[in-house]
Formats: sequence, structure tokens, C-alpha cells
Amino acid sequence: MFTNILIKTKLSRPVISEKAVPRLRLISRLEEGIKKRVTLISAPAGYGKTTLAAQWLAQDTRAAWVSLDPSDSEPERFLRYLVAAIESVVPGFGAGILPLLVSPTLPPPDYLADTVISELSVTGTPFSLVLDDYHTIADETVQKIIIRIVQHLPDNLHMVILTRKYPPWPLSLWRVRGWINDIRAGDLSFSGEEARSFLNPGPNRDVSDKTVEMLQRRTEGWIVGLQMARLSMVHADNPETFAMNFSGSDRLIADFLMDEVLSLQHSEIFDFLIVTAMFERFCASLCDHLLANESEIRDSHNLIELLKKENLFLVALDSEGDWYRYHHLFQTLLTRKMKPVLLAERRTRIHRRAGEWFAGRGLIEEAVTHLIAAGDINAAAELIGENLHMTLEQDLSRRTLLRWLKMFPKDAENKHPALPAAHACCKMSHLDFAGMRSLMDEAENLLHSPVCTIDESMRRILQGYIYVQRSFYLYWQGDVKDALHHARQAINSVPRHHSWAYNIATMYAASSLASIGRREESLQLLSEALSGDCSAGSRNIGIILMARMGIHCYEGNLDAVEEIAGQVLESHKTVPVADFWLNAAYYFLGFVAYERNLMDRAADCFGRVEQMIYRVNTPVYHDCLIGLALVALAGQKTAKAREYADRALSFAIEMNDLYSRQMSDSFHTRLAMLSGKVLTEPALFPSTIDSNKFWLEIPGLTRAEYLISQSEFRSALSFIEDALKQAKQHHNTRQMIQFLVVKSVALKCAGRRKHALGVLEKTLGMAEPLGFVRTFVDRGPVMLEMLNELLNSSSVPHYIIRLLSAFGQVVPEQRSASPFSDIATPFKSGQAANLPYDNPLTRRERDVLKMLAKHLTYREIAENLFVSPETVKSHAARIYRKLRVSGRGQAIDAAKKFGLLSENK
Repeated sequence: MFTNILIKTKLSRPVISEKAVPRLRLISRLEEGIKKRVTLISAPAGYGKTTLAAQWLAQDTRAAWVSLDPSDSEPERFLRYLVAAIESVVPGFGAGILPLLVSPTLPPPDYLADTVISELSVTGTPFSLVLDDYHTIADETVQKIIIRIVQHLPDNLHMVILTRKYPPWPLSLWRVRGWINDIRAGDLSFSGEEARSFLNPGPNRDVSDKTVEMLQRRTEGWIVGLQMARLSMVHADNPETFAMNFSGSDRLIADFLMDEVLSLQHSEIFDFLIVTAMFERFCASLCDHLLANESEIRDSHNLIELLKKENLFLVALDSEGDWYRYHHLFQTLLTRKMKPVLLAERRTRIHRRAGEWFAGRGLIEEAVTHLIAAGDINAAAELIGENLHMTLEQDLSRRTLLRWLKMFPKDAENKHPALPAAHACCKMSHLDFAGMRSLMDEAENLLHSPVCTIDESMRRILQGYIYVQRSFYLYWQGDVKDALHHARQAINSVPRHHSWAYNIATMYAASSLASIGRREESLQLLSEALSGDCSAGSRNIGIILMARMGIHCYEGNLDAVEEIAGQVLESHKTVPVADFWLNAAYYFLGFVAYERNLMDRAADCFGRVEQMIYRVNTPVYHDCLIGLALVALAGQKTAKAREYADRALSFAIEMNDLYSRQMSDSFHTRLAMLSGKVLTEPALFPSTIDSNKFWLEIPGLTRAEYLISQSEFRSALSFIEDALKQAKQHHNTRQMIQFLVVKSVALKCAGRRKHALGVLEKTLGMAEPLGFVRTFVDRGPVMLEMLNELLNSSSVPHYIIRLLSAFGQVVPEQRSASPFSDIATPFKSGQAANLPYDNPLTRRERDVLKMLAKHLTYREIAENLFVSPETVKSHAARIYRKLRVSGRGQAIDAAKKFGLLSENK
């Protein structure tokens, strides 16, 4: 089973051999340099960089260590190891940076660095951070992150960089500023005294001073050269003659001494060295598995102990003595020697067995590496398929999965269905519908190809994932019937323990049901999911609650949307909800507050999301910026609104999100209309439709209003009719109301006053129970004029007065006293001062209250009012809040007290 874990041995300081020569002169320099920001230990392989740092920090429990390799050049992976290392000495570190690493698009390097710096600044714990083998980091983003961290390094942190070459940093400037403590190859080279201690570790001086001096001079104190010389001289007839016979570059000395060292080894040791050199790390259990079924039975533990005894460049990676690696230079030389002696067939067999061993322990990346090296692409691809569900649930960013896929040869996706199916899951997170389509088709074609040999269980699971992808794709293309069909197929094919895929299928099955008018069935499906797989504490509860909020948003049930968003926030108190879903709840609360014209609350909710940049779904964050722009515009802060709109566009571009970019372009047209600026024609977006969306910005609505502004009334009305047809087809009540409101404006502007007022009157009747406000106010002066015309003749005068108030108009008392007092203040004069609430109950809430008093169940009330039990529950919750009571009995008592149950009310 896949475990998305970091390799712990990369976070352990290498264990120092008892035979290591103390470097007192260098340790003294390191102690002095700790006052500077960075200690840079730079030298070619074999100069003892790692050993020196480990000796220096051996007694320091406040030192964090990361051993890097080329795979850590990926910024997200690098930061995960960085955070894990720091967390080992600063418990709890990473709360700020880790949520950013699950963003589908990684934030910019400066933002990532600043987040790390901010967390470091508040820890207060002084410690050192060692980055070993830093030369393996090639990624420019990682370099930028580290440069910025160093430039703003908190006083409590000292960085130690071990590298074979200088990193691409502004080192000259940093040296001038006194930030760098430099230790170079010349400093690391063994002095004569250190060489003497190294070559004669015991009390007996086996190597003469003359030989020591000659070796030290010819190797120039190169430690690995001296170590190889010591191993070779054990069997030399004349050590002095041996010392005189080699010279030249490091490479020539290394090759010469390597031949000498290997020629002295027993065949069993030689073979073990050659085999284990294929691995970046190894342990006895792995080696036993690799060498099983060979002609000779090996005891890998004893062989490793023998290598340690012979001092054959073995580096212990943990204090338990389980994992080891070779000195990098020694491994490189062994690998070069391996090719002519290790037959290709045996290398393939070893890689395949290694893949099996790593896979059995959930170390998928290493397993895939070795299976691909063995040429067994099918086995590697099947491993991806088997672990697809776990990585999808554990890594919302999909970068782990993408990294695995990049390991395969370019043409591998054309040969195994698991690979394009996995890749399509990555495309889903970026709303890349075009990329998804070709990958889904490729995966399905391969799955049903006669040459596909995967077992039936895996075939069914992969087909289930393709169904999930197609339901997602089809839903957002507006084909909800086919989306429902594929979502149901997915539910029947995907195992329930594949929680992410199963719940996404449930989400789109429910959303599709709602879009074809089967809302009760859709809500029931989601309720079952909440009480089953997504009960309290489940990490997938956010998926289902998000679906419920979306469905209620379509029907315009703002009370229900608010209630469910509150459930998400309440759940977060006991079981932390992922930022991805938590911020969606704040978005919906802001959405509801804006529609109700509660601008302070809307700004607060949208502002919470704004502060969580990169930690939330890109379209949700983008729409929150649009929400803040609308709030600013409502407050007549046009410049501020334009600033938010520009930020939304910049964010969409930064995230490479084409969909959000299109929404931004549309909103800029809308902003221009609302602020009286020059207009640009909004683009049409044929790839998607509006009627299955719930965003604040609706491109179709903006286009209709643009056509009205250009006096193209016929075109506007035709466009609106098409949009209404789609909204009705998808049972999107909210958008039906919005387009009807705009239709009334178009008719009014076209001179069809009576028709316009008729449409508006009908729309007010639809919107009044839902409490829509901004849908009307955002239509501007034309809507204000029509509302005033309807005030004395409308069946909902109290609602119109509320809307006029939102426009800032004070309604004269004589025009409002009779209809308004009857609705808003249905009490005797003596009771008015004792009212438990400021806002009156709506007509629908009074209906529900009367049925509650008759002790009807929610389902019975729902049947009487032709709504869902969930809607009744939302109305009841709102009634309780307004009456400031906690249940039905108290509500009935309060209603009787204030005369709310009178038959004429």
C-alpha cells in the first residue's frame, strides 16, 4: 500500500566512525563562524565535508539535517524535507508552509520563502540547519527560495551548506556583508599531522613518517585518496615504493587506487560491492531479497559488518544501523566498474527484485524507479494503478502523481491504461477539460484493447476512475444526463474504500440529479454519504458538504447554503477540515452575505479567503477577489474595486487557470458598466456554459447587460431567452431569477414598460421567499425606477421597500405605512418594544411557524409547501435564530406571546 512518507534516513545525521580523525582546527573555525548566517563547506568529493559537519554537530541536539539528492530539486519535495528536518528540532513547525504545498499550482518562490521565514521568526529556538549534497539541487525555484531565506534569515537560525561546487547565489555580496563562513578544499585537506593520525590510527606506527609525508604530498591531503592508499598498502611489499608510484589528478588516483582496493577483495565481497552500488541506500533485508535464489547463500548482515570492519567507504544512515550507503565517490567508481562484470540479465533481475521489495513496503517511487530500470514498464504502471487511490487522497496537489508519471518513458502512456487514467486525474485539478478528454479516450481504448493483460479487478477499478472523470467532464460541459449516467457507473465500479473517487462520483451524481429536477433524490444521496463514508471525522466530508451548498445555491436557498457552511466551520472545531474545503465554506458565507446586502459580513468572509491565498481552489479564490471588488463597488470605492479586479486577473494568469482568466475578462466588462467606464465587448466562452455554475460573475449575464448598454435590445432579449432556457433546463433557480431581472431591464430600456413591469412583478414573487437583494440593486437606476413604479401595486410591497432601502432610498411614510406595518410589525403597539428580533419573519417562515405549532414533522411540512425537508429545516433554524430560542417548543411559546400565530397574520 502506498505511503506518502519522506525517507527518514535522509533526515538523519550520518553516524561518525570511531576511526574518524578529529578535525579540531576546523571545528574551532566552525564555532567561530556560527555568528554568521551561512557556513559554506565546499569541496570536491572525498574531502570529508559530511564527516566534518557531523563531528561538529555530534553533541548538538538542536541541529536539523537533510541529505539531498537530484529528486529533491522539485520545490515541493525540497520544502517537505526542509520542513520535516526543522520540525525534528522545532516541534509543530510547518503549520504555515505545508498547506501551501497541496495547492494544484505551487505559489511563487518568494511567497514560499516568506512563509518559511515567518514561521522561523516566531519559533525562538536557536538551531542549525544542514543541507548536505546541495550541489544536487538544479531547480531555479529552489535556489530562489534559499536565497530569499538567507537574505531575511532570523537570528535563531544558522545554515550549513555542504556542496561540491558553489551554489548560484550572490556569494561575493554576501561575503562583503560578512554573512559567509567559508570552508574550502584547501582547508579540508589533511595536514601532515592529520594524515599521520589517519594512516596510523593505532598505537603501532605501521606506516613510516616518510611514507605518510609522501602520500600526503602526492594526494594533497585528499582524504579519500589517503583512505584508498591505506587499504592498498596492507598488501604492498614496500609501502614507500607504493607511495611513489601514483600521482596525477584526483580521477587518475581514484581509478588507480580503486583497482588496487577491489583486486584485494574476496570474490563474495567484490560481488556484494558491485550489486549494492546500484542503490542509493540499502539494508540487509533488501540485500537478502536481491541475492536470494543465487548459487551461493549470502548473509547480508554479516557482509555489511565485514565492510564496516574493513572501512570500505560505508556510511551509516541511521543510529540503529539498518540503512547504509557508500561514499558517493566510491559508489561512482564501483558503478563504473560494474558494467563489464555484471551481466545485463543479472542487472535486470536485481532491479526487478528491488522493485518488488520496495513496493511491498509502500515505497512506490523507489519501486517504480527500479521496475523501469528493469524494463518492466507494465509492472511499474500497474503499481501506479494499484496506489492511485491513496495518492489522490493524500496529495491534493497531484504533484506526487505527476512526479511518478514523469519517470516513465515518453511513449509509456500509449501502452498501459493506468498511466493516462492517472494523468487525467491530474488534469481534473486544473480544470483542463481538453487535456482530460484525450487522456480518458486513450485510457479507455487501452483498457478494452485485446492486448491489455491486466487482471479483471484492476480493469474494473480503472474503468471506474474513467467513469468518475467523464462524469466530472460532462457535468461542466452542461451534459448533466450523461454526467449522471457515468457517475452512477462509477459508484458501481469504484470500491468504497477508494474514498476520493467514490465521493467525487457521489458529488457529481447528486449535482446531476439536482440539475435534472430530482433535487430530493440528490439531497438524499448526499445525506446517505454523510451518514456513511463521510460521517464526522472523515476527511471527505468537505466534498459532500460542498456539493450540498452548490445544489442549494442553484435553487437560491440562501438559508440552507448558510447553514451547511456553518456545519463545515463547526466540524472544523473538532476535526480540522482541509483548507481547500474550509475556505469554500467562507466563500459561500460571503456569497450569501453579498446577495443579502450584508456588506461588512461579505467583506469579512471574502477577506478570510483572501488571506489564505494558494490554500484554496483557484476558481474559489479568484471569485472571492471578485466578491471583494463588488463589495468595494457597492461602497462607491471604484478604485479599490478595480484593484481587486486586477488582482483577480493577475492571480488567474499566475495560476495558469484559463477558466478563471475568462471569468476575469468578463468581470472587467461588468466592472466597467457598473462604474460608468468605456466598455469592451465580453468574449463568448463556447467550451462551458453558465447554467451549472454558482459564481458571483456570470459571463452570460454580463454579456446580456453589455448588449443592453449598446442598445442592442433584440439581441439582448434573444440571448437572455436562451440563457433562461438553459437555466430552467438545469433547474438553476438563482440564475433564472437573475436573467429574468435583466430581462425586465432590457424590456424597460426597449420601451416595453408594461411587459417589463410584468416580468419584474413575477420575478419579485420568486425572489421574495429567498431574500435576494443585490440581484436587483446591481441592476442600477433602471431597476430603482421600476421598483418605485411597482411599490403601490405589488403583492410584495414590504419586499420592494427592503430593496428600495438597499438602494439608499427612504420610502415616505404615507406610501408604506399600510402594507409595511401589516407585514413587518404585526403586533399590538404595546408589544413592539419587546420584539425578540430586528428583522421580521418572511411570509414563508410564518407559514412554517404555523405548521410547527401544529406539531407537523419536517417531511409533512415539506409536502404541504412543496419544498424539501432540508429547506424546511433551514427555515426552522432561521426562525429559531430570529426568535432567539433553541427549539420548537420555545418557538411556539414565543410566537404565542408576540401574536405571530393569529389567523390573520
